[in-house]
Amino acid sequence: MQAHLLAEQQAYQAVEEAFNQVSIDFSKLQSALQKLEQSDVQNQALDAEYQVIGTLSEVLSGDNNCASMLFPACKAVVLK
Repeated sequence: MQAHLLAEQQAYQAVEEAFNQVSIDFSKLQSALQKLEQSDVQNQALDAEYQVIGTLSEVLSGDNNCASMLFPACKAVVLK
């Protein structure tokens, strides 16, 4: 009877240790997910910023048709 009880206690301890390890791993994964989500938000902000800079660069270098529309607008601002 004691041998059976000891085996049950050992099995319980093994399951408890496995559960604790899974819980720790889950917490680590949640933390990593939060960091990835924060990084994604920051990357989206940077992408938007670089898109504006890229568009301005294209306009100023004359790589698109926007430059012809930009100069009259600039003249209007300067002449006011």
